[in-house]
Amino acid sequence: MAAPMPPNPAPTITASYCPFWSTGPTPSPMCVTASITHFPRRQHPLRPNTGSETVLAVVGRTMTATIDDLSRALDATGTLVAGVADDQWSAPTPCTGWSVRDVVNHVTAGNHLFASSLRGNPLPVTVVGAPPDLLGPDPAGSFHASADALVQAFALPGVLDREITLPMGQVPAVQALNMRITEMLAHGWDLARASGQTPRYPDSVVEDQIAFSRVLLPNLPAGRTPFAPSRPVPEDASPLDRLAALLGRTP
Repeated sequence: MAAPMPPNPAPTITASYCPFWSTGPTPSPMCVTASITHFPRRQHPLRPNTGSETVLAVVGRTMTATIDDLSRALDATGTLVAGVADDQWSAPTPCTGWSVRDVVNHVTAGNHLFASSLRGNPLPVTVVGAPPDLLGPDPAGSFHASADALVQAFALPGVLDREITLPMGQVPAVQALNMRITEMLAHGWDLARASGQTPRYPDSVVEDQIAFSRVLLPNLPAGRTPFAPSRPVPEDASPLDRLAALLGRTP
């Protein structure tokens, strides 16, 4: 996925974000609004977790996702966004109450919010009301810009060795990397189902996030659960369908 790099100074955007385990388009107390700046994208190898503890209590395991994994997930999601037909943006998705446009706006806002937090910007106060439309007349271009901003932020020197502030609390940046990849995969599955496309996520990336989610989900704070309880899935289901079922979707 190649998006044009913006001229300097980079534009500032205000974004709302609700994490992937919140339900429906109505903002919950976990939804926030932040001002973030778009930066060009580059890749950088992931340094290992330094062992800091997380408020999500994901313990006893070293997650090995890389920024390249994130880039591949963003690329595949961007392909799905670009493949949405003009008459499909208002179509319903597996996220109850969310249209295709709602889902793309949600992940775009989330990319920007994570990027802002990775740059050390404080989270604002919780807001109430529908999140702003960040997509404008060019949803694919807007998503690409958010993907660029996210990868650039994760590649900042030293960022993966510290904790960042997210709506659910302090989280090691290396855990946030896994969370963001899972978000791309889960909502990419939603977009593929809603628009009749075939998602092209690398199986190895999906398998890593299945392992991550199996550790994370039982340890989420009360009231911050996935869309629905995990669903049964056939043994021969694809890795992406198995992840979707783990996150409460019905493949």
